[in-house]
This record gives sequence, structure tokens and C-alpha cells, in this order.
Amino acid sequence: MRTALLIGLTMLAAVAARGEWKRTVSSGKGDSRDAPPPHPLAYFRLDPCARPSSDSVTRALDCDAPSGQKHLKDVNIRRLGTAGAFVILELTYVKDGPAYPNQDVKSIVLRTNTGQYREIDVRDRHGNAFPDSTLLDVHGIPVLDVRSHDGGQNILIEHRLYTFDAAGANLIDLSPVEAAVKAVMPANMSIRLFDDDFAAGAHYVAAYRNDLNLPPAAVKERARITISYRLDGTHVVVTGSQFEPFEEP
Repeated sequence: MRTALLIGLTMLAAVAARGEWKRTVSSGKGDSRDAPPPHPLAYFRLDPCARPSSDSVTRALDCDAPSGQKHLKDVNIRRLGTAGAFVILELTYVKDGPAYPNQDVKSIVLRTNTGQYREIDVRDRHGNAFPDSTLLDVHGIPVLDVRSHDGGQNILIEHRLYTFDAAGANLIDLSPVEAAVKAVMPANMSIRLFDDDFAAGAHYVAAYRNDLNLPPAAVKERARITISYRLDGTHVVVTGSQFEPFEEP
């Protein structure tokens, strides 16, 4: 199971300078960032594996492997909303055959005021669930929540958050929240579940004792960790942390 703590953002802690059109690509090869050029929407209606080799997505998605050779069955386009001058679309590429483990892919593209489309996020399926992205309103600021299953047995959803300014999309760095969790987590405990309330600025962790040689679900000695934070541009500022040990009956 991919164990990226805190909603899958810590591997992307190096955030690009504001205003740069960066793209985040997540696949079985890991996470990477690049800066592709704009294209018309017709470019993104194609199977990602039908793109020219100059597009690094073809390498990230192993398009030469058997999974990449499957035929594209459909492209579903959802309009998530607007952020300033940008129209945000999510494209889901559905391959022939069962949805999993075949390689379905989701892409986020933004229509700019020039009528061109910029791709900012690509991810492939890592489990039975493949959640859609959503556009949040966080204290009047549009924040795009790009969600992925972590690939494990639990339904743990990893998140990437983007804000927007006049020049483009900006990936939010949430690594300070991860550091705050580690600071209060006892050495004999591990994360079992986590969740976020982005509007409230709160990250919740359910922890369990990892030194009892029991499956996590069977451990009664658990704890709750709550990290409070606020958005500050492309970063977060931790404003508080709380550790609550408890034992289930």
C-alpha cells in the first residue's frame, strides 16, 4: 500500500513558483512534475497513450506495456466549476474491460481566457475506488481537491490541493501538517486512518499501537491526533495540535 502520509502531498513538497504552469503526474512509477505546453481540447480527448512520445505522460503510464495497449472505451468530461478566468474540467479515460485492475486515468485541464487548455494533474487508478475531484470553497477561495485511492485495503483517499491566481494553478504544500503529526505521534504508534476538513483547517489521524503484533483493526490501544492549520498562499501554517489517547471498550 502506498503509505504517503497526509493525503498524498508529502512527495510533492517542493512547490513550483507561483504562476508557473506545472503539471503533476502520479502513476505506478511515482509522482513527477513537468511543464507541458497548452493544447486544444481535442488533444485531451485522445487516449493518453495515443499522445506523442514528447508528452511525458506516455512514459509515466507505461503506454508500451500491456495495460497501455488496451483500447480507450470512453472519455467522460465533467465541468467542476470556475476559478477566476479558468474553467476547470476533469476527464476520465475508461479502458476496455473491468474498471480495475485495468489502467483508468483521470486528468484535470483548465481552459484559459485564450481558449487553450492547460493540463495540471494526471493520475491513474490505484484501487477499486477512483474518486472524482471537487472544487471547494475555502473561506471564499476556490480550492481544487484532486482525490485518489491510496491503493491499500482501507478506503484511504489521498488529496492534492490547488489554488489559482491570474497566472495559473498552484499546488499547496501541506508538508508542515505532516511534520506536526510526526511531532506528536509516539514512537510505538502508527497511522490507521486519516481525514481532513479543509474548510475548517483540520487534519484528523486515528493512530494505533504498532508494538502489539496485532492487525491494526484489532488493536484497542488507540489515539486521536488533530492538527489545526490555515492556508497561506501555497503553504499552510500549523496553528495547533492535540493528542488524545483512548482505549476502546
